[in-house]
Amino acid sequence: MQQTKQHLKQNLKQKTHKRFSFPYPQNIENPDLFYNCMKNAAQAYRDEISDIYFSDPFNFTDSEGTAHRYGDVMSAWSDSRHIDNLYKIQDELDITISLTFNETFPSPYLIERMEVFDAFLNHLQSHYDRGLRMCTISNTHMMITGELQRRFPHMHWKNTVNHQVMTPQSVLDYHMMGYDTVLIDRFMNRDLKGLKQIRKLQKKYPKITTSLLVTEACMPSCPFKVEHDGMQAMPDYSYWGNQGKMTCSVWREEDNELPRVGTDVVWGDNETFDLYADNIDIFKFSGRMGTLNLENDSKVDDYKFVWINLDNIQGRRFAFDPTNLDGFDSTFFGACDSMEQIIEQGFGSINQWNETRMVPKDFDVTTTWEGQHERSKTSLWASKEGKRLNKLLMSCKNQCWNCHECEKVYNVPEYDSLIQVKRNIDDLQFIEIS
Repeated sequence: MQQTKQHLKQNLKQKTHKRFSFPYPQNIENPDLFYNCMKNAAQAYRDEISDIYFSDPFNFTDSEGTAHRYGDVMSAWSDSRHIDNLYKIQDELDITISLTFNETFPSPYLIERMEVFDAFLNHLQSHYDRGLRMCTISNTHMMITGELQRRFPHMHWKNTVNHQVMTPQSVLDYHMMGYDTVLIDRFMNRDLKGLKQIRKLQKKYPKITTSLLVTEACMPSCPFKVEHDGMQAMPDYSYWGNQGKMTCSVWREEDNELPRVGTDVVWGDNETFDLYADNIDIFKFSGRMGTLNLENDSKVDDYKFVWINLDNIQGRRFAFDPTNLDGFDSTFFGACDSMEQIIEQGFGSINQWNETRMVPKDFDVTTTWEGQHERSKTSLWASKEGKRLNKLLMSCKNQCWNCHECEKVYNVPEYDSLIQVKRNIDDLQFIEIS
């Protein structure tokens, strides 16, 4: 019996060790806050992180006075103070940091003009010399030159989820180009059979690492994404404050917790998490445009990162203040020091737990567990309807138009397309004149 428990413990650790790729939030006023929260986090929490990804865009003006830029599709960036602390996290806490260049449409002059290409390589070299060993590059033409691999022989290269890789052949094509980790398209979050096919490829090519973006509020197969990415990459332009008011902002205000509104992976129970962990190497979380701040900067060393569940039994969220947890209701607020704890405790609803959330560093997460066990009994995902939906979401491929199981389980009106939300689609349709 003891050997069986040890075997299960070891198997669980394998499913969570260095499995999670976390974002570095751009909107952090105090650069020490993230570093201190990570330093104060449990070792088990840190051991589960594969990498922390961040942005430091390349900006260069050539000898003719032309400006060139290559950076982040979300216009995210981190200044030198934040970057210094990221390297402290890597050097002191042994957590890999990963630099991201994922613009969808990089300029052709980035590699066609040697002055510009050399400047970019020097920009990357400055990070390589500090110890950077993981980098996302969206520019496939740059990768195929082989210059990156020659100049930075110990770098682990990742492609971007925006490449929309969905088949074993595509995974292999990107790997042959020089990518070590291949990001699988978010569409595959709801196609477990397709993920299993990619896993078969890895048996023939074991050096391939796969990564899946498991939290993403984007509309499945969003028809606006290409234009959105192009606009968002423009410096000093806010998509959300302008054209985003016609798209994402509309349906995110309406039943935002419905799985069909985004492409988040749903892990309604431990068994579902196991299925994905058996077929994907790294689970990536979005959130570089997120915020992490405290009103009192003098207390930035008083907090730690944990996993937190802020959802009640209907899937709705409530206000959370990490500086004041007196009298908290553990039915609606749960905390764990690691994903391993979440699974080991059998809370279920794993997808509702959020990474990189702050609590006071002396907070005992176990004080929330009794309430979480009670909550799990009445969770939507523990119900008969929720279990059926959880199973369907593993293979539905986001074909919502003739399904509507999400709406039925959440008891909201049905609609065939998110385009219909708060919009009279008759005004958009072609009318034939007789």
